Amino acid sequence: MSNLYLCMTENILMSTIDSIFSVFPVAESLFSAALLLWLFKSTHERHHLNLSVFFSILSLFYLMSVFFYSGVQNTIAVMFVLSLPVTLSILPAFYIYLISLGNRPKITLINKLLHYLPALLFFALLIPFWFVPVDIQHDFVTGTLPDISGNPLLTFVQGVYKAGVYVITNAQFAIYIVLIFIELRNYRHRIEDRFSFKEQINLEWMTYFILFFILLFTLINFSHFLGVSVYSISRMLFNVISSVIIFYLFIKGFIQRSAFVKVVLPSHAQEVLISESNDNVPLTETPKKQSDSKLKYSGSGLSETRKENLIAELNKIIASADVFGNPTLDIDELASLLQTNSSWLSQIINEHFGMNFFNFVNKIRIEEAKRLLADPANDKYTIEAIAGNCGFNSRSSFHSAFRKFEMTTPAEFRKKSRNNS
Repeated sequence: MSNLYLCMTENILMSTIDSIFSVFPVAESLFSAALLLWLFKSTHERHHLNLSVFFSILSLFYLMSVFFYSGVQNTIAVMFVLSLPVTLSILPAFYIYLISLGNRPKITLINKLLHYLPALLFFALLIPFWFVPVDIQHDFVTGTLPDISGNPLLTFVQGVYKAGVYVITNAQFAIYIVLIFIELRNYRHRIEDRFSFKEQINLEWMTYFILFFILLFTLINFSHFLGVSVYSISRMLFNVISSVIIFYLFIKGFIQRSAFVKVVLPSHAQEVLISESNDNVPLTETPKKQSDSKLKYSGSGLSETRKENLIAELNKIIASADVFGNPTLDIDELASLLQTNSSWLSQIINEHFGMNFFNFVNKIRIEEAKRLLADPANDKYTIEAIAGNCGFNSRSSFHSAFRKFEMTTPAEFRKKSRNNS
């Protein structure tokens, strides 16, 4: 009798813990969605709204899981019809969020619907299941219905559901993984087209963000094979891991602003080098990928006359070198000085100089740094001070750029300059 009592107590305890753990991902997702929606209303940054949609879909998925595993019969038919469409909506929602982070043109409603089309299609195909008698619905979902061969409607529903789970979901997973990493690569390129620095635009967070999401979706996609629907231990482990990942995604998403929002660097004490000479050497045109650039801008409205004038004005700014000492210089700021737009300026830098904005600015900075390092009068200044004067915010970024353009280090360049003088 005591063994039976202990067994019953243990089962009740396990059931209680299982229920508590099952609620965690639901509560986290709902809280995240609500807080991000509030943040969107405050900041009007649409990536917060898109991330809120993503967490809303996650909360619906985990909420349906709670109802399904709790055996609430009145909700079984609803859960069955919605489970596949909701699962098919997770990847599109995450991808749309990533796109909005990259400052690309606002995705239209039509484009969004195209991403959600598989989910909408399977929802429409599974709706007939709602018209099946309730007792048959329960037996069908729980797998206790002996034979459905004589029921064309259930045979159709079963075929649609299996196609969605085993074919469409996995195909969608493969396609979106490729799209997500392409977006990450393009995101890096767009940063170099707009900014002259990378220190405050760390993309490492996005890589981990994507990897944690992939882990979460893998758990969701293969939850059935992990025994989540059968074993309470597997289900608890699944919910605990899900909760940890959801918390990580929320924290990272909540604090992250678009990398294309102007960054203000913190002020800090450093040596200041005042240069009396501004005779910086203008860059010469680099023929690299000229044909590709012209093809890219074939539809541009920039006339040849306007282009020549802008190039002349840009060379004047290059000769002054003062502008490029700003460590947070971006293409919008430089375009404003030239009284043009960033698209035309980007076209000129790509076509005439054969570089993106990041390399263009840092090449100018390195030329100025070379001039200062070669002058014995500047030996009293450290390399870090010269780097800061030229617009580099860190020693590592200066050394990286110097090696890239000069195939040597600043210290070796300074030493060689002394030996040759």
